[in-house]
Amino acid sequence: MRLRTLVFAAAAALLAACATPTRLVDAWVAGDYRGAPFRRLLVMGFGEDGAGRRLFEDEFVRALKAQGVDAVPSYALGSGVRETDLDKVRELVARSAADGVLTSRLVGVERRTAVIPGQVTVVPTIAYRKGFYGYYSSAVLMQTPPTTHHYEVVRLETNLWQVIGERLVWSGATESSDPEEAHRGSRSLAETVVRALHERGLI
Repeated sequence: MRLRTLVFAAAAALLAACATPTRLVDAWVAGDYRGAPFRRLLVMGFGEDGAGRRLFEDEFVRALKAQGVDAVPSYALGSGVRETDLDKVRELVARSAADGVLTSRLVGVERRTAVIPGQVTVVPTIAYRKGFYGYYSSAVLMQTPPTTHHYEVVRLETNLWQVIGERLVWSGATESSDPEEAHRGSRSLAETVVRALHERGLI
């Protein structure tokens, strides 16, 4: 029974492994950008006000400050703003005194299926008996059936804008497969994007 439990536990761990971190799947950077690294960023999550927006912006601010970059969440300056509300966006940017703006938007949610093939595990056992050799060895075969796992992938687009000239400097597409865990998802997204910006020398 213990061996069977261990085999199923291993399969469960594999399922969990494919359903958590955020991945940067595509990125673009302005090839002719020669500006200095950004030192103060306004973090702006488009959409309605609420805990989700605050959590998202707070995680980015935390990750940026860990890299020595000053950052301010947009919710601290004004209520929710949409991408098309350019006057409101410019107002918040001006109030932030930032040299760059980091924005994110939802691109889509895709439902995917992962199939983990069944496995046969050979577990050696040793049993003792009286006889010429004193013991013999044998093995037990443990077989697990294929497992199907359905999950959702959230795709986001994050952009870094230079305030002067409202110029797009960097854009990245990320995928995350744990949309129901808001706190973990926001932290993973922020750390993935901030790491990519740091590696590019943009912050």
